[in-house]
Amino acid sequence: MRKFLVLLLLSYLVLLPFAASPAAAQEPAPATPQAASPSADEVNKVASKLYCPVCENIPLDVCPTTACAQWREQIRLQLSEGKSEEEIINTFILEYGDRVVAAPPVKGATLNWLVYIVPPLAILAGIVILFRAFR
Repeated sequence: MRKFLVLLLLSYLVLLPFAASPAAAQEPAPATPQAASPSADEVNKVASKLYCPVCENIPLDVCPTTACAQWREQIRLQLSEGKSEEEIINTFILEYGDRVVAAPPVKGATLNWLVYIVPPLAILAGIVILFRAFR
């Protein structure tokens, strides 16, 4: 029995450095300075480019719902982490889809670019029709 305990103790002493080495190899995380909390204007600047997830066609910066308050707090947190306005908007697009963006994104193969082209063309066509009608 004594030989067994000695063998167990020796194996423990031999294997102990291998068990501790992964923990010792970890570098401590560098201390990041605490960023100043973003102002309400900075949060609202980003929030004005997003729509409320609950109400229809209400910008996030003016909507009084609880969901919008939570989203504004997420924006504040992301701004304090140093994320840019574009990164925050892209995060919301990835999480909730294109419907949360106040201005439709212009993308390659999608038809979103029609939103920018059709209204001016319709106004121009209306002017031409009115001009010909009163001539």
